[in-house]
Amino acid sequence: MENQQASSDVIREEIRQQSLNEAEGILESARKEETRILAEAEKESGMIRDKALKNAGNDADSLKRKILSSVHLEVKKEQMKHRENVLKRMMTEIHKKLDEFRNHRDYPAFLRDSLIEAVLALNSDSVKVVAGVPEKKLLDKNLLEETMQKLKSAHGLNVEMILASETLNEGGVLVISGDGRTRYDNSFSAQLSRNEDETRLTIYKEVFQ
Repeated sequence: MENQQASSDVIREEIRQQSLNEAEGILESARKEETRILAEAEKESGMIRDKALKNAGNDADSLKRKILSSVHLEVKKEQMKHRENVLKRMMTEIHKKLDEFRNHRDYPAFLRDSLIEAVLALNSDSVKVVAGVPEKKLLDKNLLEETMQKLKSAHGLNVEMILASETLNEGGVLVISGDGRTRYDNSFSAQLSRNEDETRLTIYKEVFQ
């Protein structure tokens, strides 16, 4: 799994560097909007305070606190919206990078490790491999044989692998047990979905803190 992890780390670092610049622009816009809203709120609260003092008896400070509290809440909502937009853009960028990775020299090793992970999860002595058009060209007899040999030497498993006629519309692989009862989805989208929480947490730490 070392090649798969190394490739994933390279992709993650490229995305992180690109996203930092983009996120900083969005956050700067949010900061300016926050300053503007707070300035308007301060002006409005000052007007209410003056009016309250003229009317004698109204609690101007209390009114001011209520207004500023409401404004801070709106600012926080805007910040969360900006952050979610940044996350969506970055997830889109991740998908784009993964698609480009299908042409990378390390991709065959990534496919091999994805297959091994799926087979180990299924624990079946025969599997059917569903892959995309580019992947089918890579998953030739040699790579499938290499994968089966690694399963045997590293895990003591004798597994028969058959490349299915069906086509996956993205990168990665979908592996189905020989009896057709169970499957392990190791496509790009499935891998991202399984690691989404970790990915989002990493983005928050890198970009927003």
